[in-house]
Amino acid sequence: MVNELSAGARSFVAGFGMWRSRPGLMAVALLPALAVLVVMVWLLSWLGIWLVGLVPGWTGFADGWPGWVSGLLRFAMASGITLALALVLIVSYTAITLAVGDPLYARISTATDELLGGPVPAHSADWRTWLGDALRLAGQGLLGGLLVGLVGLVPGIGTVVAAVAGFVLSSWLLATGLTADSLERRGLDRVARARLRRSRPWRVLGFGLVAQAIFLIPGGAVFMMPAASSGATRLTRSLVGEPTG
Repeated sequence: MVNELSAGARSFVAGFGMWRSRPGLMAVALLPALAVLVVMVWLLSWLGIWLVGLVPGWTGFADGWPGWVSGLLRFAMASGITLALALVLIVSYTAITLAVGDPLYARISTATDELLGGPVPAHSADWRTWLGDALRLAGQGLLGGLLVGLVGLVPGIGTVVAAVAGFVLSSWLLATGLTADSLERRGLDRVARARLRRSRPWRVLGFGLVAQAIFLIPGGAVFMMPAASSGATRLTRSLVGEPTG
């Protein structure tokens, strides 16, 4: 398990090496990531403030309870909402950014294949495929966010469990979204891609955990995306048995 987690993490980190090989392409690929981040943070920040502001009204039944009990309940509800929105933001951001910047990220993936040697996949996804992948990933993020939010509503330990579960779930979904293009270019449909990821779950999760950790750094989401596209191609090559350098 540890070796597989490490292998996945190394695939992600190696993606930053493309800054040396194709700095111009990598720099341009920051633009869609930045644009989507600005819009989504504004939208979800407004939505989060609005929802959290509704908590006192939703918990009016607790006004007569002891202060610490009602306070704990309201804290749990606010935490659950915040964690759910965070997961939705992370997964939806990745899905939308990959869709908006698809031509650039596809070029990064192709450049990585060329750098590592061997045949470069000629198959490419049409717009219906990547749009479907983006919508599916965003939907999974929304469903996961709802589940995490419900767990976070449990006073006390619920917030901790929801935070850990949300981190792991979003890590897996990040890896799923980031590897979709490079796997699809190898002619694998959605079912085959899912089966391949499940064959090496710890390796995929190791990749996603590093991506998620960088995502939580201010500005990390923007700088992560170009390198993540290259790293995802390396991960894909390791999953299908192609040389990884």
